[in-house]
Amino acid sequence: MLASTDAAGPCLVLVGLAGVVGVAVLIRTLLRAWVLAMIARDVRNDLCRHIMTLDMRFFTNRATGDLISRQTSDVSVGVQALGYLFDNLAVEPFMALAYAGAAFYINWRLSLIFFVTTPFLFFPILYLTGRIKKYGLQRQEKIAELTSLMSETFQGIRVVKGFRAEERKLREFHQVND
Repeated sequence: MLASTDAAGPCLVLVGLAGVVGVAVLIRTLLRAWVLAMIARDVRNDLCRHIMTLDMRFFTNRATGDLISRQTSDVSVGVQALGYLFDNLAVEPFMALAYAGAAFYINWRLSLIFFVTTPFLFFPILYLTGRIKKYGLQRQEKIAELTSLMSETFQGIRVVKGFRAEERKLREFHQVND
C-alpha cells in the first residue's frame, strides 16, 4: 500500500506514463517492422525488374557478387536507414518531450542540471557515429567482394577442380576475408 506522502502522486503518474509509453512502443515497433518489410520487398522487386531490363554490356562490367550484394545487403541497409529516419523524425521528438516533462515534474533542479550538461556529450557521439558509418561502408564493400568471389568460384567449380586450383581459391578467399 502506498503511503500518503508527496511522493505518491509523481510515482503514480510515472507508472501510468510508463504503461502508456510501453503500449505505444509495442504498437509502433510492430507497425514499423511490417511497413519496413513491405518497403524492402517492393524495392527488391523494382530493382530486380530494372536489372532484368538492362543491356548485356551492363553485366559484362559488373561482378556477380556486386549485383547480388546490391539486391540483398544494400537494400537491407537502405531500409534500416529509412527505419532509423522514421524513428528520429516521427517518434523521438515526442518521446523526448514527454520524458523531459516527466523529469521536470519530478525534480526540476536535477532535470535542469542534466539538460545543461548533456549537450557536451554530442561531440563524442558525433565522432563515434562517423567512425561506425565508415566501418559499415568498408564492411559492405568487403561483403560485395567476398560474395563476388564465392559466386565466381562456385559457378566455375568444375574448372577449379579440373585444374586442381582449390588451394589457390582458398588463398584468394582468405585474403579477401581478412
